[in-house]
Amino acid sequence: MNYWFLADTHFHHKNILKDRSEFSSIEEMNEKLIENYNKVVKSNDIVFHLGDVSFKINEVEPLIKKLNGQINLIIGNHDYDNENKYRKMNKFNWIKSYHKFKINNNKIILFHFPIASWDCIHHGSYHFHGHSHAQYQGKGLSLDVGVDMARKILGEYRPFNYDEIISYLTKPII
Repeated sequence: MNYWFLADTHFHHKNILKDRSEFSSIEEMNEKLIENYNKVVKSNDIVFHLGDVSFKINEVEPLIKKLNGQINLIIGNHDYDNENKYRKMNKFNWIKSYHKFKINNNKIILFHFPIASWDCIHHGSYHFHGHSHAQYQGKGLSLDVGVDMARKILGEYRPFNYDEIISYLTKPII
């Protein structure tokens, strides 16, 4: 079992194609996001989607049903009005606005938006977020885990593995 983190898939969001210009249509983008996701995430893996799943809630359920893993959802600013519809899909283990937990004794804070000073920041806790579409570098042990940042760091739109995040955030600065 692995832990995966992503945000800002924006399925069915036509305007996002301005920033994801390699895609000629939202259908192509949706298919590639699902393909890349399922290439790395296996059925027993734990996934944390940190918000902004889709713009067209009535069309997204078939896409979400294709995604591997046990998915937990942190609500993003484009998800608030659709929280109950996401609950009815029965694909998410839980849906929250904020979550804190531990992996390997590392405290992790999950929120859609970047937080300037999060719980236990001075004790080595991590903060994973979305929202900024790779435009905000954060500080310390904070990372935008959105698919746009994954494209920038990992070379493709896909979730980040927990180990990839920790390695990236703790690598020595030369």
